[in-house]
Parts: sequence; structure tokens; C-alpha cells
Amino acid sequence: MKKVFIEKDQYLGDVIPFIPSNTIIFKNVTGIGATTLELKYPRHSIIIEPNVPVIQGKKKKHKDILAIYKGVNSKHIADYLKNDEIKYKKIVTTPESFEKIISACYEARFDLYNDFFLLFDECDRLCKDVDFRESITDPLFHFFQFKEKAFISATAIEPSDPKFKENDFKYLSIVPTYSIEKKISLFTTNNPYNILQELFNKNNGKKNFIFLNATKPIEKLISFLKIQDKSAVFCSDNSLESISESVSYSSSSLDEEHFKEYNFFTSRFFSAVDFDVDYDCNVYLVTDVNLAEYSAIDPKTDAIQIIGRFRNKSIDLNIHIISNADQNLNCRTVEDSRTFLYCTEKIYTSIFNYRKTTKDKTILEVLNLTLDVLPFKKFLDVRGKKSYFKFDNYMYNNRVLSYYLNYDNLFKAYTDCNIVDSEIHYFKVTHETRDYFYDSTMLTYRKLFKSYGDNVKKIGKLLLAFENPTVVEDDKIKIENILNGVELYFPEVFEAYSNKIDLEEICECKSKEQVLALIKEHIKKRERKSFTFIEDLRDEFPVNSSFTGDAFREKFKKLIDQHQLSLDPTIKEAKNFLEISHRFKGKGDERNVWFYKVIEHK
Repeated sequence: MKKVFIEKDQYLGDVIPFIPSNTIIFKNVTGIGATTLELKYPRHSIIIEPNVPVIQGKKKKHKDILAIYKGVNSKHIADYLKNDEIKYKKIVTTPESFEKIISACYEARFDLYNDFFLLFDECDRLCKDVDFRESITDPLFHFFQFKEKAFISATAIEPSDPKFKENDFKYLSIVPTYSIEKKISLFTTNNPYNILQELFNKNNGKKNFIFLNATKPIEKLISFLKIQDKSAVFCSDNSLESISESVSYSSSSLDEEHFKEYNFFTSRFFSAVDFDVDYDCNVYLVTDVNLAEYSAIDPKTDAIQIIGRFRNKSIDLNIHIISNADQNLNCRTVEDSRTFLYCTEKIYTSIFNYRKTTKDKTILEVLNLTLDVLPFKKFLDVRGKKSYFKFDNYMYNNRVLSYYLNYDNLFKAYTDCNIVDSEIHYFKVTHETRDYFYDSTMLTYRKLFKSYGDNVKKIGKLLLAFENPTVVEDDKIKIENILNGVELYFPEVFEAYSNKIDLEEICECKSKEQVLALIKEHIKKRERKSFTFIEDLRDEFPVNSSFTGDAFREKFKKLIDQHQLSLDPTIKEAKNFLEISHRFKGKGDERNVWFYKVIEHK
């Protein structure tokens, strides 16, 4: 791979005069003016950008370009191409709108493949997005017919399609001579939303930019924190419908004027879009693989791109990476992924070729039905040919998910993230793990454990582990942090534990009321053993003394209050200390009054 070195504050145009053809350029650093170089270079250009917000951003900065997306038709394009006042035609389009340019060029009498340089910007998105957005690869049916063409991205992924080698594509790496290392705080946790809440509570007065590729938890989080009037959500047009109207602002386009205290972004805004802000801010990259595997942020592409969105180099960014992990994620190793793809293709090809050898209608029907259900079918393009980018996507997704199998994998992925064929690292990572009693599903689905009793048993296991002298100090600290968090939800359980009630007794409780009753009874048992109370009780109620029921209860209550006890001032309670007779009627003037007699002190 050829390397070109770039110094701090230099732009791509300072180190290469133009973007060379038949080249895949690894920019490695965002914001070095690659598309600007092409837009200013004296030749006709078509630049393919991954989505509309990117194009809108380019249009704001370059007024003479033609921005193509929904609403711009072939006639508009043809009129632009026919405008003789614009010497060099600069067209920026989404992949889906590329077809409009073909018919417009024909009408305007341009030779599309020979007159235009075709640049596929953020080319890694072809590999990353094709599984849910197949149309992103549509321009590739024309790409190799262009005389001059190139791929470019700060986080380029080497494609496996043999056409690149057949067209003698070269690799060019733009390597900085200065440190690009960003300080990041990595929080691994079973509940990313608890971490977010804690960090928000420590807010330093700065605006917050939260990147989370799932609208459901965004909505839940905003509702849970009651920050609707302080929040803005930026997502795709399709996702806008699910965003609550109570949110202060939501849009599928980026507008810095509508930034609020809390700004949420889905993957539509992870790359290529410039955030032109001139103030310090907090940046959060959030992943919740328990909720959705597609929320997984790739340290080697997404994280680099997101952090690179903030173009102003003079501002201070507090960058936090927050994620859970799941050892049961459905992902394969690199070798297993290759084996899977190899086998699916071989099986499909064998049946496909066998179908060519028969004309029997029944056999053909069976073979066609079989081909339709084979796994390899999802790796075909719209023309029924093998899609190498779908193969690359499968390898890519399995690689990214493997980072999220455990906390150590994710930490290693960030610490090992460096420019290809170099020792230049992207991140300086500090790592902290915080686990909580509840995982992230509590917020997103309101799913607690099966019952109150299950919760109490889980707390009991944590308390036993905390008491275990063989548990190492680091693990004990983690358990203590979890217990501190869960005490907010179940204070009565911890009250019972602090009252020295046996854990087995506590864990048998099925409701909060049962725990409270257990605490009350335990306190009473302890109070009944109070030596001073018992001595005073015997003085107040001597053997053979008699009292009316009301007088007895009144004297008993006064004594209980005097000793600040929680005992009930009843005859039944008094029988725990005294042997008391059955009630009897008095004599003479008191013959209609009921009395109790103290027979013996217990």
C-alpha cells in the first residue's frame, strides 16, 4: 500500500494534486478536505454520498454543485448539465438517485463514462449497509465502466470483489505525521442507560450529543429522564414516525440551530455529516446489544467517524463509549464465517449447475424451490449474481459482534484501533465496568424479573457473595456497586438485612409486605429481650396486682413509649412477659368492671 504523509493543519490538496483514478484511498483522518479537493479540481465529477444529510451539508458549503436526492428529477439534472456558465459539472448524489444522472447525461449529450470522474465517498458504507439497504450498491453496475473512478473513506474497508484487481486498483493511505489519539472513557455495563443517567447528572453545563442507532431506547430514555423539552432527535424519515411529539424537536436533516441540551442521533448521522459547533460538548457513543444487535458501534469505523464529525479542532470533547455485552450473541469467528460462506456458495452452485442438465419439469420445480430457500440466496444481487459486498458485509457484521461477546473484547478493540500498517492509534482508552441489578431491558421493555420473590432471591445471592471472604477485592467492589444501586428499588430488603435477619428468612418473602412484617416481628423479638424494659415492667406490674383492661393497656403503653419500643400495647403482647389471668369481674361497686390479674413474672 502506497503511503502519503500529511502534517497537522494540512489538507488532502496540500499533499496530492487530485484524487487519482482506479484507487481506493484510506484517508484515515476525517475532515481533511477530500471531497472539497474533488469539487474544486477542474474536471466533471460525480460524487456518491451515503445519504441526504451529507449532500445537504456539501450544498451549504459549495453553492454551485448540483445536489441530487428526492425531488430532483432528470430534467433538473439535464438543465444543470446544459448550463454553459458552469464549466465543470459537479454532481453530488445518493446511490439511489444515481440512475437519474444516466438519462440526463444522454439528453444533455454527455458521455457519462468518459466525461465524468466518479468518486464513491464513505465507500465503507457499501459493505456496512448493504444487508438492510441493497440499493446502496446500485451504482456499482456502472462503476467499472467509468474511465476514471475511485473509492475513498477515512475508514475504508478493502473490498473482496475481484473487479477491483481486474481493473488494477491501487491502495493509497494518507498517514498523519502527528498524533491523532483521542482520549475516550469506555464504560462497560449491563445497563448503558443507568450510566448515561449518572453522567447526565454530572453534567458540566455542556450540550450532549448521544449517538445510538435505535429509536426505541432513545424514546424510552428521554421519557424516563423527563427531558422531552430539552431534547432533539435526528434520525431517518422512516424512524421519525415513531418519535413522540412530546420531544422538543425531531428531524431527518441536520440543523445546528435546533440543537438542544440533549441531542440524539441514529446511524444516518454517524459519518460524512459535519457538525459545525464552536462550543465544548459531551459526546456519548451508546450500544445496547441486548436490545438490538444493529446498535453495535464498530470501534474501527463508526467510532472514528462519529468523533470526526466535530470539525472544530479548538473545542474540547468529553468522549464516552457506553456499552453492554452478551456472550450469547449469534456471531461466528473469522474462520467459521469464511467456512459458512464457502459452503453456502458451493451447495447453491452445485444445485444451480445441476438444474442446467435437466429438462424434466418436476425435477426443475424441485430444484427451483430448493434454490429459493438456500442461505446463499440472500448473498445474490438484484440481477441474481453473487454480491461480493454482501459477502463482505457478513464477515464485517460477525467481526463487529465478536467485540461485544464480552467486556475484554471491546476494550481490546478500542485499544488496538490504529491506522492500517502503522503504529498510529486512534484512542487513548480509560476503562471502567459498572454493573447494575437491572439490565437495560428494564428501561426499554419494563421487564423486571418474574416476581418480587425472584428479585429478593437474587439480592440474597449478591449479599452472600459480598459476605464471602474468598471473593477478591475487585469483585467485592463490583458487587457493592450493584447492591448500592438496587437498594433504591428494594430498601426494605436491605433494612431486613441490616437488622440481622437470616437471609434464608428474607429470601422466603414473596412481597414487600411480607418483608416489612418480618422486620417488624424481628424488631419486636429483640425488644422483648430488653433487660431494662423487663425490670421496669415487673415494677409496674407486681405479682398479684390487678388492673382494668384500659388501665393495664394505658400503663403498658406508657412503659413502651418510655423505652422507645415498637411493641403493641395489648394484653396479648404483655403475655410475652407476664402470666396474666383470664379476665374477671370485680366485687361490690366494681362488680360490672372487668379485671386482669398478674399471676407471675416470666
